[in-house]
Amino acid sequence: MKVLFQIGSVCLMALAAVSVHAKDEPDPWDLSLKVKPSLLHSATDDDYALAGKYRAKATYDWYPWRGPTAFAQLLSEGTVASDADINSENLFAELNGGVAFQLQQSGTVAPPPDGPRDPNAPPTEPPPSGGYRLGRLELSAKVRFETDQSFDNYSVTYGPQVGYFHNNYKGLWVLVPSVYADYQRVEILESSLYQSLGEDEDPFYRFSIVASWDIPIGEKLAPDNRYISPLGAIANVRYYQAFDVPDSIEAGNDDHAWYYELGLNYEFTDLKIRWLRSAYVSVARGRQPPAVENKTMVFVGVVLAWDKSKR
Repeated sequence: MKVLFQIGSVCLMALAAVSVHAKDEPDPWDLSLKVKPSLLHSATDDDYALAGKYRAKATYDWYPWRGPTAFAQLLSEGTVASDADINSENLFAELNGGVAFQLQQSGTVAPPPDGPRDPNAPPTEPPPSGGYRLGRLELSAKVRFETDQSFDNYSVTYGPQVGYFHNNYKGLWVLVPSVYADYQRVEILESSLYQSLGEDEDPFYRFSIVASWDIPIGEKLAPDNRYISPLGAIANVRYYQAFDVPDSIEAGNDDHAWYYELGLNYEFTDLKIRWLRSAYVSVARGRQPPAVENKTMVFVGVVLAWDKSKR
């Protein structure tokens, strides 16, 4: 816990240090908080528990030049259950910073044609042309503290990361995922797995890649139907591969891990309840290091969210 406190303090000071910006610049802060009170069912253990998923993010974009954007981000995410033994998701806090490229451009509007206009014709504006919206590419370095819920396995990681944030939901673009990949050095602070195998808790390297989709399927199926259009789908796939680990770790297939999640959510667009965004159900299978056991979990709950976003 001392390490987590120290990392969190450094992250907060780093973000505060860049909080001054010129008045003519866009708002540099992107803040969000999402909490999911849920009922968790572990199909692996045939047991139930109360659970809460959370994700808190603070991103500061700095515009020292035209083109790329310098940014710093503090992110914390995880799942906590009343029964830690049936939870194979992890908890983490991380700080990353680097440069981002906004892959988008506003279209240009052609001037209206010269000459008289039919007074009975409705006023029209020519549609913009030549614009595009392809997302945000990020190149950064990050440091991260990660642990399982019971704090039997926790570590600090650091290294480079490449990320692509998808924000276009027109046409087939909805099938394009947001993707983050990193290559990290893992400094083990505590590992029940290594201790049970009698192995030294030496550092190792780990590659991971995360792909996620958020698809507004209701809007695609029935955009004018107030009951169907709020329906959406999510998917999340994660892969982890460790290098330079002991032979006993490889022999037990613990040097790599998969995690899959599929879910549906229903947006409460007509309810005027502050922060209450949607209801959801999701099914997850696998594990996220440093958790050491694969589980199949079903989550049912609601989404409480707040954000101050410019993206």
